[in-house]
Amino acid sequence: MPEEVDYLARALTDLLEDKIDAPDEIKLVEPDFVFVLYPKEDLRNNPKYAYIAPGHEIQDIYAEWRIFFWDGGLTDNFLTITLDRGDITALRDFFLSCKTGKKQQS
Repeated sequence: MPEEVDYLARALTDLLEDKIDAPDEIKLVEPDFVFVLYPKEDLRNNPKYAYIAPGHEIQDIYAEWRIFFWDGGLTDNFLTITLDRGDITALRDFFLSCKTGKKQQS
């Protein structure tokens, strides 16, 4: 849906501009696609890490594109494509170009 493309482009822009401070799950009308956006994280505050190498304290943004499978209906099984900053920028720019019909400059 065009509204979902616009919303997703805005959400990806917010992620790229560090305006998201907690993971955000975006469920689309098409139920087999879900995007999970992850902001930067200071790994020193995460108890699951015992050691963090100097210079690697901050984990950069990333997103997960989850594609759910059907077996007579939607299942809990899915494939995840992890997007880094460059991938997120390219996907956002693609969505914006679909709206305007013009290629975006990054």
